[in-house]
Amino acid sequence: MRTPVRVLALASLLAGASACAGGEAESIGPERTGPDASISDSGTGGGGSDAGIRDIGGGSDVADPDAGLRDTPEPDTTVDVGGPDLADVPPSDADAGDPDVDPTDAGGEDSGEPDVGDPDVGDPDAEPDVVEPECDEDGDGSLSVECGGDDCDDTNPSISPRSREACDFIDNDCVDGVNNGIDCRVYAHTSSTLYRIDPFLGTEESVGSVPGLFDFDTNIDGDLYGISPSALFRFDEGAGSWTRIGSLGRTANGFAIDSTGRAFATSGNNVYSVDLATGGSSLIGSMGGAYNSSGDCVVDKDDSLFMTSNHTPTDELVFIDGATGVARSVGNTGYPDIYGLTAAWGFLFGFDASGNVIQIDSSTGVGRVVANFPGRVWYGAASSPIR
Repeated sequence: MRTPVRVLALASLLAGASACAGGEAESIGPERTGPDASISDSGTGGGGSDAGIRDIGGGSDVADPDAGLRDTPEPDTTVDVGGPDLADVPPSDADAGDPDVDPTDAGGEDSGEPDVGDPDVGDPDAEPDVVEPECDEDGDGSLSVECGGDDCDDTNPSISPRSREACDFIDNDCVDGVNNGIDCRVYAHTSSTLYRIDPFLGTEESVGSVPGLFDFDTNIDGDLYGISPSALFRFDEGAGSWTRIGSLGRTANGFAIDSTGRAFATSGNNVYSVDLATGGSSLIGSMGGAYNSSGDCVVDKDDSLFMTSNHTPTDELVFIDGATGVARSVGNTGYPDIYGLTAAWGFLFGFDASGNVIQIDSSTGVGRVVANFPGRVWYGAASSPIR
């Protein structure tokens, strides 16, 4: 058995301590395995011998079976036997002699414990960054341009370099102007040509021709449908051509599709539903009053149905109940001959016979020109699929 041998070795160690005091002690210790591997070595850094742990009882966890029979016994490392050898000094004594050693770091750089003496770690006496109120008036966390920051509008918390660009009239992210990097175009057409229009930037792109359409709209999947005075068509964007689906069975000049795929047509004082598969239509009801379809109807993001009614001297915006066809006035737009309507990204736009793109307030009917395309006589406009 190993235990008696180790006891004898310990006795020999005590008896010969004075004889070995002048020599250099050989550090003997068990190889670190198992759960003990989580204990950090002290004194010499990340690895090395377990000089600060003495095995005085033996046992099965001793890695070297001959450790108790060596000529040089394992020293008691808590005793100074040969001078200032830090390998034989307890961790607290070794750290005390080295001003650069952090007493809280028991395992060197591999210990995983934060160095509380590091000035980068939470200095309670450090002065916090102070932002002058006049440099961030909207409180969005971005400094104004005047204070050396990059917030291009310090009066609006939704406008800053932290914001995402959106389809509207403002530079939301303060980078490269309005609507940079996103597509904010809608469809509009004249009597013969189809265009993509950005109402915010006032730009246009010719897409192709139209087969004598009065109006058109997109369904929720982005498919474009249009009506001539008496028939329904579908546009194949890949081929750039129109396919006739079928006859409406009547004459109509306004057309719109809601988010459920239900299609509407307006004609005079009446509202109709349109079957997108066949082109056939059926009466929903009369608007009542003196309302008369000016040339377009539109469904907004909330599936509310609107129409412009031609009045003298300027057109009126009216709301139509899609279930009954009954209409009521919202207000006067201030502009005549609004033949096209589109609802997109929370805005309602009218397209008139003078080439104007008019932003219309859907709660009051009041309009304002946001773009103009000289020489264009707009017939119809189409909502974006995301409305």
